[in-house]
Amino acid sequence: MSVNLRKGKVRAGAVSVAIACVAAITMMPNTASADQAPSAGTSNQAAALITPLLNILEFGDSVGLPEACNTGLGAAGSSAASLESVLNVIAQQCAKLASEGGAQIEAAIAKSSAFAAINPLFDPMIAALASAIQTSGSNYGPTLGPFGPTVAGLGGMVSFFEGS
Repeated sequence: MSVNLRKGKVRAGAVSVAIACVAAITMMPNTASADQAPSAGTSNQAAALITPLLNILEFGDSVGLPEACNTGLGAAGSSAASLESVLNVIAQQCAKLASEGGAQIEAAIAKSSAFAAINPLFDPMIAALASAIQTSGSNYGPTLGPFGPTVAGLGGMVSFFEGS
């Protein structure tokens, strides 16, 4: 029981750190003007874990959010005709978030290069994990049955979270 509680606290802590990083990025003032060049060492650098996560959220904002809203509203609308006005307001807000949220996430992606300093710490760990997963999928493919190639391919997905 105590082991499960510790795992839950670690997961909650990791999620809290990720949320804090995203919040810090989005609240950073945009002080750069068109005349200023980006500072050396941070231009076009992706921060390990943070920038890839924001890229996933950007895709999810334009595709996943409208789909989830429409599915949820469709299910709720068929069972609660008396809540039609509330559901219409929710549908309008979902559409607004889907259209405006992408711009905010893109701004956060641009600002995430400030966290590129974490790359030397996280990139070797991510690369080692990706390599171990690919090796496991390749070497133990027959033992894993039809899932060997899937496990090997998962290593490539893990390496997506490396910084640049």
